[in-house]
Amino acid sequence: MTEKQYKKSISRRTFLKTSTLIVTGSAIAYGAVSVPLLRSDRLLLRPPGALDEDVFLASCIKCGQCLQVCPPQVVKLAGISQGFGIGTPYIVPRQGGCILCSGLPCVLACLTGALDHNLSLG
Repeated sequence: MTEKQYKKSISRRTFLKTSTLIVTGSAIAYGAVSVPLLRSDRLLLRPPGALDEDVFLASCIKCGQCLQVCPPQVVKLAGISQGFGIGTPYIVPRQGGCILCSGLPCVLACLTGALDHNLSLG
């Protein structure tokens, strides 16, 4: 096969089609691998009345109202290391524990119901 015949065997259309498929496949593979990485491996202690973690993450709008009304100032907002949980409230017991204030102002301040008065510890 001469060089001229070899060049003709790969058309521009074939090249573009193949390269598009490779780029698209790579993007899909990267997305499939990176999404689980965005979930944090460590669970955070949420404020009182927090819904189950997945529902909580979907419900919380990361407004910070619970942080602002916490009298002992123990509620913090998660940083970038928390992946999908970035900006959600949590408590670090070693730095100061929740004292379950009268009326639970953090729950009352929650606009979306991510913190719920009706949940029980049972």
